[in-house]
Amino acid sequence: MLRGEGMRKLTVDDIANHIAKALVYTMGGRRRQWLELIGPVVLVPAGTHAHTNWEACPVASFGPDLGAILAAEALVRARYPFAD
Repeated sequence: MLRGEGMRKLTVDDIANHIAKALVYTMGGRRRQWLELIGPVVLVPAGTHAHTNWEACPVASFGPDLGAILAAEALVRARYPFAD
């Protein structure tokens, strides 16, 4: 999805869905399962995070799931650094 003039900013739910889609594409499984492991995506103050205003709070604490989530989060953040 390209971001053109007049398009709305993504919400934190949109960001979570993009991360989940990337994980389904690369790792397999179901989107709902990945959404549960991704945990909430929350807005953070721009003053403390100059390059982005959101972060995911993964439920997975170690292992390949966490690594996959962090990699997918980085890919999505590169394309969508700011959310509403």
